[in-house]
Amino acid sequence: MSKYIANNKIFAHDFRKENPISVDLFLSDMCNNNCYYCGSNKDNKSMMSKETIKKSIEYIKNIRAKSITLNGGGEPTMSPHFKYAVELAKENHLEVGLITNGVLPIENINDFTWIRFSLDANSPEMYKQIRGADKFDQVVDNIKHTIDNKKDTTVGVQIVVNKYNWTSLITTMHDLNELFPDIDYINIRPIESIEEPYDSNQLYVIKTQLDKYFTNDKVIISDKWSIINEKNHGFDYCHFANHAGVIDVHGDYYLCCHHVGNHTYKYCNINDETSFYHSREKVIEKLENNGFNPAICPIGCRGTAVNMVLESVGKMKHKNFL
Repeated sequence: MSKYIANNKIFAHDFRKENPISVDLFLSDMCNNNCYYCGSNKDNKSMMSKETIKKSIEYIKNIRAKSITLNGGGEPTMSPHFKYAVELAKENHLEVGLITNGVLPIENINDFTWIRFSLDANSPEMYKQIRGADKFDQVVDNIKHTIDNKKDTTVGVQIVVNKYNWTSLITTMHDLNELFPDIDYINIRPIESIEEPYDSNQLYVIKTQLDKYFTNDKVIISDKWSIINEKNHGFDYCHFANHAGVIDVHGDYYLCCHHVGNHTYKYCNINDETSFYHSREKVIEKLENNGFNPAICPIGCRGTAVNMVLESVGKMKHKNFL
C-alpha cells in the first residue's frame, strides 16, 4: 500500500465506520512562499500554540484516528513547535505525513511516514514566477538532504500544473529525474479550483504531455485530470468527508480543508472535548440534506479520487449476489 495520498488507500481501512481515519493539523497560517495560485488567506499570521497542539493530538487519539498530516493554510515547518508536534504524535502512536515547500530543512526526517515537497518548477526563474520566492536552489538542497538521510520514509515531489509550467512538463520531469534520481515519486496534479483552471488548448497540450508518463512507475498522474474542466465532479456525494478532518490553528475542527473558516462545516472546537460526536452528527445531518453538495467544492479536491472510487464500487454492475 502506497505511503502517500492515493485513492485506493481507503480500502486499507474499515471505511464504513464514522471515525475519521486521518486528520490534518494546521500548525501555521504563515508561509515563506507566495504562490500566485494559493487559495489561503495571506493576511492570516496565526500559529497554533503549544497547548492547542497538545490538545489536538490528544483529541485525535481519543476519536481513534490513525494519523495526522501536517499541512495547512501556511507552511507547517515555520511553527516554533513543529518538532514538538511530531514527537507528541509519535508518542501517541499516530503516523505522520508532511506537506511542505521545503524552504526550511527537516531534521526529524524518519519520524514521518511520508513527506511531499511542493516544488512546481525545474529552474530558479520558474520557481520565483510560480512560488514568489527566490528559494529554488535552497529547496533542491533540502530535498536531496531528505532523500539521502531517509530510511523508510517515502519522499515525493509535487508539480501543480499552472500558467508558467504547462507547456514544459516533459522538460520539467526530465530535469527533476536528473536532480532527484532516488526520489520515490513525482506527482503531477491540476490546480484546485471551482472554475475551469485551463482552456481547451491548454488541457489538450497538458494531457498530451501527461500521456508520456502513464507507464512511468515513478510519476503519479493525479486522477483529478479525468474530470478537470468538466461540469460534474464525477460523484454525487462527498464520502471522503466522513473519513477526514482538519484542526486549524485556533483548535476549530472542520469537515474539510477547503471549508476552514466556514462554520457550516465546523464540528466543534477541540477545547470542548465532549462536543465532537454530538456536533459532528448535527453537521453531517445538516449537510446530508445537501448531499454534501460537491458543486461548492473545488474539482481538484484531494477527496475527488476517493469519492469516484467509492461511488464506482456502489454502481458496479454484477450478476446474482456473489
